[in-house]
Amino acid sequence: MAEQRGQEHLHRAHQRHAPVRDHAEVERLGANGIAREVERGHELDCGDERGKQREERRRPGGWPDGVSPSRAGVGTTPGQPAWTPALPDFPLEVLTRCQRAIGRRNACSEGPHFDRILARHRQLHDLARPLVRADYNHALDVWQWIVRLDRGASLAVQIAALFHDVERLASEPERRVEHLAPDYQRFKDAHAREGSAVTHAVLLAAGVAPATCRRAAELVAAHERPSDDREVALLNDADALSFFSLNSSGYADYFGPEQTKKKVAYSWNRMGPAARAKLPGVRLRDDVRALLDEVTS
Repeated sequence: MAEQRGQEHLHRAHQRHAPVRDHAEVERLGANGIAREVERGHELDCGDERGKQREERRRPGGWPDGVSPSRAGVGTTPGQPAWTPALPDFPLEVLTRCQRAIGRRNACSEGPHFDRILARHRQLHDLARPLVRADYNHALDVWQWIVRLDRGASLAVQIAALFHDVERLASEPERRVEHLAPDYQRFKDAHAREGSAVTHAVLLAAGVAPATCRRAAELVAAHERPSDDREVALLNDADALSFFSLNSSGYADYFGPEQTKKKVAYSWNRMGPAARAKLPGVRLRDDVRALLDEVTS
């Protein structure tokens, strides 16, 4: 099972949005090493002091400055060196890159009920279409950011994370059009409003409790604007973090620098302090990092 999970992580870490210098680290670690780094990333991300202490013990004297080693035998395959040095903060980077394949849950999303919601969400997406696949991956990634930012996240906000962009299945399955909108905020508001209606209908048909359907739909409807509602703010934070960590390179390739700068600014302005504090641990492509620096300077 660990080998299978590791292979899934390895596959996703090689998608084209990953910076090239990640690839060598991933190859040297191997599948089991990826799974171990993910687990280590969980510990560090959650502020687990025992995890931090174990990480410190993995840094014996005499290692190069700025190198965080993986221990001997972890994730090695025949022909690999006895130990594999990882990049600084590599466990967190692997966690961020691969989290949508892990499906971390909490007490609110454990069990067969949420399994059925995930299955229904998957059925809506034709993964043979590249843009639909990108939206599906983004939805899973936003869900995982929700659970990372709030380990007690409610069922409704986790469902909203999965369905927040469901409107795109009708409006943008073949090509993106958001850059053509004369009023970007109005475009986004309509996207959220229509997605809310779809979310409510799909969840009701799937047998989700009416109160949960209503709350998830409310969150989807409100997610494109700043809000004093804690769960709307959480959804905004997770959506923006997923843009930076998963989608930003592909977005820049698709739309070019001018539109990407607008999107970077829009995403930054949606984020609260807790989400902004996560950004230094997200490896961005150099052109995206430069745009973020320009927007925030």
